[in-house]
Amino acid sequence: MTDASKDTKRGCATCVAKQGDMCLLKDTAILIPKGRDWPDWCPVEPRKVEFYSTEEHCEVLSATDSFEALALHVQSRFGDIKPGDTVMLYHWARQVLPPAEKWRNSWLLETLLEEFDEEYGGPDGTPHTNEADKRMQEAELAFIAAVRAAYVPWTCEIVKREEIDLHAWCEKNCSQRPLPPKPPADE
Repeated sequence: MTDASKDTKRGCATCVAKQGDMCLLKDTAILIPKGRDWPDWCPVEPRKVEFYSTEEHCEVLSATDSFEALALHVQSRFGDIKPGDTVMLYHWARQVLPPAEKWRNSWLLETLLEEFDEEYGGPDGTPHTNEADKRMQEAELAFIAAVRAAYVPWTCEIVKREEIDLHAWCEKNCSQRPLPPKPPADE
């Protein structure tokens, strides 16, 4: 098992790109170098795994390392683990926001200009300016890029699936670190 801070994955877990396809996240053509396997050629930056779970459709992610996720799974089975038992461990990373250019010429600048024209436009209701000039568009793009850079998405997606031999994992780990306490029984 790897520590979450060291475990990164390039690109999308479900990427099925072929030579010349458009990358959905980078909006650039995929160019696969000869003899290289995915994900080495992926144009998307490495993504930090932030959460782990043994459920593919998990509503609440809380385990921040693989040990915790597997320990919770073992606990949910009340320790009933037999040789040959396996479980899928899902590695989750925060979703990647689309590039700033995707939002360019959006409602943002248009709405701001409408507000300005409403308050400060001509007396007969005609707008002061009909459309955004190049400086305004560049400023809009810079603003969107700055917000995008500071924004941390809440939603996560699976970036790796790993089949774990649960019996072997328990033999190695269950005696070394105590498992999390069992949740209280519902009355």
